[in-house]
Amino acid sequence: MQQRRGRLFILILLFLGENAAAQQGIFYAKPPHAYFYFLTPSGFSAPRGMPIYQNALIGINQYQKTTEIGGTTGLGMIPTLLLGENYMPVWVIAHRRFPIGGQVHRPATVLNLGGFFLNLPKSESDSDFSLFYLNSTFGTPDKNIALGVAIAPTGIGRGVVAKALTIQGMVRLQKRSCLLTENYIIYYQHKWTPCMMHGWRGWKGRTAFDVAVLLIGLPSESGVRSRRLWLPLPWLTVHHLRR
Repeated sequence: MQQRRGRLFILILLFLGENAAAQQGIFYAKPPHAYFYFLTPSGFSAPRGMPIYQNALIGINQYQKTTEIGGTTGLGMIPTLLLGENYMPVWVIAHRRFPIGGQVHRPATVLNLGGFFLNLPKSESDSDFSLFYLNSTFGTPDKNIALGVAIAPTGIGRGVVAKALTIQGMVRLQKRSCLLTENYIIYYQHKWTPCMMHGWRGWKGRTAFDVAVLLIGLPSESGVRSRRLWLPLPWLTVHHLRR
């Protein structure tokens, strides 16, 4: 049922965006912030050679840059040392886009292959987390959908591999705003856990703001297998393109 609701939301999102564009009869320039959904990159790269700074929930910081050949690398950190903690999460990201089919400037799809590596260098458990993903983006920077898979071979439960199916979408509303959706179905320890994030992005020039709600479907303790407890978490991100 929850999967159906997620698919229904995406269809409504795309339908509203298409109707809005048709009613206005206005064609806008390519949105400068279509390179990312909430947590994962889309098939549309940021301006090459232009660094991107991202800040989520005040404490989460990430810096990335796209090279001339289409590869992107980044570094992120959460300065928990300022809060008196004895560790500081640090991660590295890398992904590469592969246009397939269609025209040079408008491919039929774009494959996005990437990795995420998290380390807690001062943690007593010396834990780490690795994530590899592959998704395919269909559409345009104004309206698109991405389908993919992910695998996490390391993490808190060492030796246990977590897997996930992913679906993301983006549709433009106005000249400087769009709707976003990002959904995961995670398989871990013989259980499926759905996660959904829906929200809005607005931008002006090289700066964009994301406002969203993350919903995590935790198993209910009532003993009913089909019931879940949905935990809502607010999400706020700032993106800034630097010259």
